[in-house]
Amino acid sequence: MYHSMLRTRKALVVVAALMAANLVTARAAMAASDPVKCQQSILAAAQKYEDARAKTLAKCEEAKVKGKLAVTTVCDATVAPPGDQKTIDKIAKADLKRAGALAKACGGDDKAFGGGDDLALSAIGWAGRVPACDEGERDGLSCQTGADCPGKCLDGTREGQGVNCTSEASTTGLCPSGCVGTCVSGGNAGNDCTTDSDCPGSTCGSKVCLGGTNDGNACTTSGDCPGNNYCDISNGCGAYGRVADECPDIEKSGCNNALATLADIDTCVKCVSETGVDQVVDNFYASLSPLSTDKALEKCKQAIGKNGMKFLSAHRKALAGCQKNALKDGAPNSCPDTKATGKIDKARTKLLDGIAKACGGDDKAFGGGDDIAPDAIGAPLSCPNVDPPGATPSCYDFIATVQDLANCGACLVDYKAIVLDAVAVAADDPTPGELNALCGNGKIDAGETCDDGNVVDGDACPGDCSIESCSVTGSATATVSFTVPGGMDVTALSIYLDYPEAAVAIPGSGSQAAVQNAITLIPGNNATFTPNDLNYALRNVIVDNDVPPTPLPPGAPGLFDIALQRCGAAPLPVPGDFNCRVESASAAGGVSVFSATCSVTAVTP
Repeated sequence: MYHSMLRTRKALVVVAALMAANLVTARAAMAASDPVKCQQSILAAAQKYEDARAKTLAKCEEAKVKGKLAVTTVCDATVAPPGDQKTIDKIAKADLKRAGALAKACGGDDKAFGGGDDLALSAIGWAGRVPACDEGERDGLSCQTGADCPGKCLDGTREGQGVNCTSEASTTGLCPSGCVGTCVSGGNAGNDCTTDSDCPGSTCGSKVCLGGTNDGNACTTSGDCPGNNYCDISNGCGAYGRVADECPDIEKSGCNNALATLADIDTCVKCVSETGVDQVVDNFYASLSPLSTDKALEKCKQAIGKNGMKFLSAHRKALAGCQKNALKDGAPNSCPDTKATGKIDKARTKLLDGIAKACGGDDKAFGGGDDIAPDAIGAPLSCPNVDPPGATPSCYDFIATVQDLANCGACLVDYKAIVLDAVAVAADDPTPGELNALCGNGKIDAGETCDDGNVVDGDACPGDCSIESCSVTGSATATVSFTVPGGMDVTALSIYLDYPEAAVAIPGSGSQAAVQNAITLIPGNNATFTPNDLNYALRNVIVDNDVPPTPLPPGAPGLFDIALQRCGAAPLPVPGDFNCRVESASAAGGVSVFSATCSVTAVTP
């Protein structure tokens, strides 16, 4: 009996020991954190932080629209000029929550960053986030396109040094090679030379081959030095699977910190979330005109901001919900699914309906001639040139109506939501090329004729970074007219006319005499005009000269004619090929007049 009890006790001890061992193993597994739960936590923490930041900033911006805060207030600024303290405190609180959630889910047993028990970045898809240059000057460094990976000199006096070259021809003067000597005397004494002409008053002597199969041998011409290779051309961005552990620098926003720890992931998520949210907030609030006494206008402006923020929140929430289940099911490339798409479409409809109800006039719908005009709202001339991955076309379009503005906002949110989701869910990350439009990066890339660092119209470079050239083959005349609501008098106005520069052009550029000579005020307009041709659009400011001022006549026969040049074999454009918008209008005494419109009413050969 005693031995039986002893054996039972021993068995219990063994069972207890096994249970304890299993508990230790379970705790060890918990300490290591679950990769899927960690990924889900990064996704959820990012989405909640974005939602909190967007709502907080929107509330501050709305206070500016209502006149409760100065329009110059930078809501989250922590340095002079000071921002709104309530906004700053709320964002700081949301910041701590995001970091805490990541540490708790991914930081091992101590639920904190560091300590040696954090999940490895490779276990959660955060290693090798971006393509890297293969060879060349920036070997191993992050890149977005092949243009980010220039080569380096091989042979010559700068062998192995990085230079901004993409072909051997591009290295002229950068990678000296061939038959090179030194100037014997004169002002260039001691300088490199290839012929006597490089040495005024002297000769090019002691010439030897730099690089190639005869490297170091005496020579007379570069033909004596075969085998030179001027430039080691990079094999491209991401060639052979080269990647770098960096935060995806979406839209060249500066979010490109190195990724080595979980804390680095948090830094990346925070940066991308802030950049994306702030851009959406700016789109819906930054251009809004100052507070006015027009209640309908103020209601419209507030609706634009509120509905925009609601759409961003709903869009991100729908994507995050889909991605959470996809990560759990091991199907990270299945989002958005039908359910998420339905939620996003429903939220987009609410955005458009909400803006139409507040900005669409008495019928509370877009169109009908009673909508609030873009110039009254403060809308930009065009929607930014960003292209959401997938079937959605680029957002770039002219903004002539409040409906155009609403569609622009919806498109931008589509783009930003995909960008934010892509960074937060490493397993479903579109390539940086899909999320980084070349237009607007400040460099002239393939297919571009200009790039001034932005994607909007109205300045020296259009929002699509391309100005078509014109081979003059004929002439045409376009007539520009304007209308004004309620029979109001207008004595000055600024008209912006976007013309199809592949079909027609205005002689000269800027305010040159050729541009001025191409414009003729139609009789009855005793005014002066100041044109500025951007080579893709014309801005023309017209001011009546009479004392007292005489209103500029709207409607037929028109305001001014433009003598145009026809380009190549392009057909004669029709009035609908031109986009026109009144940027500003005023009556006698400088009183602003809103809702004036303009158009091209005739194009004749």
